[in-house]
Amino acid sequence: MDELYTGIQSRGYRTLTKVICRDHKLEVNFKRVLQLMQKMGVYTTYPKRI
Repeated sequence: MDELYTGIQSRGYRTLTKVICRDHKLEVNFKRVLQLMQKMGVYTTYPKRI
């Protein structure tokens, strides 16, 4: 999950869940992904408005 996050940091927990399910063929609940992101101290960074 760390590799997926460092590739594109604007991915949220829902997008990461879809990528994990699609690319790695794992059944993962979005709540679990959110919990792991919080435990790792990983937060989504969005572009700021101008």
